[in-house]
Amino acid sequence: NGEDKLRLFYKAAFDCELKENQGNTQLLDTFMNYLSNSVKLCIIEDNACYDKDEIREGMVARYLDDNELIDYQVEIISNDACKIESKCVSQRRTPKGCMVIKEEYDTCLFNNDGSIKEFTVNRSNRRVECDYNDNE
Repeated sequence: NGEDKLRLFYKAAFDCELKENQGNTQLLDTFMNYLSNSVKLCIIEDNACYDKDEIREGMVARYLDDNELIDYQVEIISNDACKIESKCVSQRRTPKGCMVIKEEYDTCLFNNDGSIKEFTVNRSNRRVECDYNDNE
């Protein structure tokens, strides 16, 4: 089922961004295994697309983020078998105690074998909330 696979794909991506998983190549491989060899990941706002090797490089770089916690929710907006539109809202906590809240609208196209053919970030909003208290 595409929806389940998409949810697992998001989970794999967020697992690669957690500090405690730094350098865990097994998690990276899990993430990469969802992608077809000819996959394209496109970010509309950047007017850029990436192939499988570039995606791997980008995910390795994400291990450098020192996120302590990531909560996320995936909402399926529409699903017509090979194409799923989704919204993902994530909150990650940084060591400085800030929350980075990101809302992302995505489109995912699957191949017949269930691998991801194309993943597009249509638009995203990001805001940062920091709770600095000088009286501590």
